[in-house]
This record gives sequence, structure tokens and C-alpha cells, in this order.
Amino acid sequence: MKKSYLIAAVLGLVLGISTGERGFTQDGRTAEQSLAVTPDSVPLYGHGLIFRVAQQGYSNPYLFWVANKCSQRGIVVSARYMAISWQNLPPTAGVSGPFILSWLGGPADCTAYVYESPYSEIPLASVTYSVDH
Repeated sequence: MKKSYLIAAVLGLVLGISTGERGFTQDGRTAEQSLAVTPDSVPLYGHGLIFRVAQQGYSNPYLFWVANKCSQRGIVVSARYMAISWQNLPPTAGVSGPFILSWLGGPADCTAYVYESPYSEIPLASVTYSVDH
């Protein structure tokens, strides 16, 4: 009888079963997690753009990177990737960049997003903006 309680307790730990009030979102994040990415200035062609990242509740934000992709008529003309430099402990605020906004010419629609490297490039948080040239 004691073995079955021990096995159930070990399975509960291995499977991450929790009896707390912690909810989960559709993508598997806990409800207490949040993540945001915002540019720190007006995006201008030929200039560098730094993104500010704020996170709360992620267990290992050191794996987060920022991707910045710009496209013209659906064709990617610029794609750059940079790690986030966390500015405090625990890591809740950081910056990534500067991302130089340059391509052969013309206006572009851009998206910057935070993703977990090297596991996936699925956006966890994103911001879109336009650049005139």
C-alpha cells in the first residue's frame, strides 16, 4: 500500500501535476507568464533600432532571441537575429539590437518577434511596423 502512494507522488512530480491555482493558456504557458517586445524609437531606414523586451514568469528567458524581418510585397528583404541582453536579475527587462534597417530600397513592412532559440522560431510576442525609404 505504501508503494502505491510513493509511486503516485513520484508520478505527480515527473508529470508536473499541480494542485495550485495556476492556469494554463492554449500554447502551454502558465497564466502568470507575460512577454512583450517594443521598439525604443521611431524606425527609420538606414538607422539602428533597439527593441525592449519585458518578461515575467518564464523559467529560462536566457534562451530568448529577437528576430526582425522586413518584407516588400511579401518578399523578405531583411532578416536579422540577436540575443537579448537582460538588464536585471531576475531577468525581467532587456534589450536587443541595434537592428540596422537597410535593404536595396523602397518601403517595407516589418515584424520583430521574440522566440526561444534554438528550439523554435515560433513567435512568443511580436510587434509590426513600417519603414519608409
